[in-house]
Amino acid sequence: MIEYFLVLVALAYVIAATIFDVKTREVPDWLNFSFIAVAIFANLMYSLMTKEWSYIIYSLVGLVTFFCLGSLMYHAGQWGGGDAKLLIGLGAIIPTYPKILLNYFNPNLNIPFLVILAFNILIAGGFYGLVFSVGIAIKNKNKFSREFKSILKLNQKRILSVLLILLLAFCLAILFEISVIVIPFILVVSFIGLTFLFIKAVENSSMYKLIDVKYLTEGDWVVKTIKSRGKIVYSPNLLGITNKEISKLKKSNIKKVLVKDGLPFVPAFLIGLLISLVWGNIFLLIF
Repeated sequence: MIEYFLVLVALAYVIAATIFDVKTREVPDWLNFSFIAVAIFANLMYSLMTKEWSYIIYSLVGLVTFFCLGSLMYHAGQWGGGDAKLLIGLGAIIPTYPKILLNYFNPNLNIPFLVILAFNILIAGGFYGLVFSVGIAIKNKNKFSREFKSILKLNQKRILSVLLILLLAFCLAILFEISVIVIPFILVVSFIGLTFLFIKAVENSSMYKLIDVKYLTEGDWVVKTIKSRGKIVYSPNLLGITNKEISKLKKSNIKKVLVKDGLPFVPAFLIGLLISLVWGNIFLLIF
């Protein structure tokens, strides 16, 4: 019964975080901190009730492991603080696959569950981000079309050079009969290149907006250096703006700033969690 409880709590918190992230682009600290606290307390009680200390030990291992991963993604500028804290809660509440679910599913658990969960979240995030970007491009198709054409024009020499190199690689692959190895590589490189240009066009055409300084929140990505009376009062960084810097902007009487509207990434947590619980290691399903 406790394993059912742990899974339901994990799903409830991640669903709630997803709703907050989609609506407000942030996950409240009270939600994440209560998630972490409930995760540790529930596993501690599980250990006390069963007199099996591995549950709380694994919970703490999951917390530390995902703290490291979350911190890495946060300091790399890929995730916000809310995303990193939510990941810590997930690592603490179900660090191992719930055995009770084996009565319903037949997941592939050929590697530790924490690795499976982290990997599936990142994979889900990649696909989700691409789909989300396509949706934005369709919604703002006129702006996106102009920006994409502009990017292609600015990078036409570089694109032409890459195409020539890929064409040469293709010809050599056919000549030396190694097309089975080289052609998939060419296709992957081409796809990655086009995806990069596509996402860049989406960002430039749809992801930037002017907002009032009073609506700024910690972690927002202000994209331009801001000066007041000839002095720099804010310089962009990967971690986003801090509350101290927001106060400094207000004191400098700055009214509006240009921010980059980030992707709500928490839905990828929910997708990755569900995939992990039902199928396990998604890598085998993809390849």
